[in-house]
Amino acid sequence: MDVSIILCTFDRCELLPAVVDDLLSLEEPPDCEWEIVIVDNNSTDDTAAVVAELVQRHPGRIRSFFEPRQGKSFALNLGVKSSEAEFLLFTDDDVRVDAGWMKAMVERFRGDRRCMGIGGRLLPILPEGVTPELDEDEIRTYHSFDFGDDPMILRNNPFGDNMAYRREAFVKYGLFRTDLGPTASDRGGLSEDSEFARRLMDAGQTVCYEPRAIVHHYIRAERLTVDYLDRWHFQYGRALWRREEHPEKVASLFSVPRYLLRQLLLEWLRWLTAPSAKERRHRHWRVQLLRGRIHEARHGDPRSPSMGVESYEGSRNRP
Repeated sequence: MDVSIILCTFDRCELLPAVVDDLLSLEEPPDCEWEIVIVDNNSTDDTAAVVAELVQRHPGRIRSFFEPRQGKSFALNLGVKSSEAEFLLFTDDDVRVDAGWMKAMVERFRGDRRCMGIGGRLLPILPEGVTPELDEDEIRTYHSFDFGDDPMILRNNPFGDNMAYRREAFVKYGLFRTDLGPTASDRGGLSEDSEFARRLMDAGQTVCYEPRAIVHHYIRAERLTVDYLDRWHFQYGRALWRREEHPEKVASLFSVPRYLLRQLLLEWLRWLTAPSAKERRHRHWRVQLLRGRIHEARHGDPRSPSMGVESYEGSRNRP
């Protein structure tokens, strides 16, 4: 098998058929054997029936699995372990996929052996009849992944809606961290996708930007509000703290490193004195990010981040 397209889904049975139709209509690269792997992450709606019908209608093209442990990373990891393909392409259940997406990904992998991973172009689909509280730059920053028309080596982490990796990446560096991303107890969890990309980059591997691999992402109205990005930055701060190594001994106050409290005070003062409404909300997002880091420092798991990484071979060999 050359390509497995891994599609994890949770309670979006009404959107799933359109995404799968897009995937079934993809342009095929030359000499490419490919499949779609759908992982139902313990959905409570009619997803199971929708998936069963899709598999029945397209035998040999679609395989499906059920992951009872609630959490995006559990579903992603099951998809990875259930495939034998050389290239693993990932997208989500609330997107539309351009016809040339798979072909562009495969051509980039085949044309550049250095390329261990790929981030494709992600463009937002905004809801009709909704006036966003965010401006165009903020929408572009938080709801798109678009660096123009030219391929490049990435310094930024790809988004999970549109990314691809060689199987070798998981064999060498392990699976997605299950303490990151959305879970049953932390539905707003983040960073399972960006942490994996950063793990590769920190190891010296090349992650590429492929502008021809285009996915369009539906943006819910609530995500175009300042309040949503307040919550997002708090959750991202929590995820960043989990991802980082921390010294065992550091001056603390109420179980919080003092340097974090100093940073929070400084950002709080900058927020209060910001000269414009836009600058104030950006400073407030910085405050929220620090609040998330402080929350995790007080209440999170103090173990090393490496303990959250499950090996590829170990997971496949487990009874």
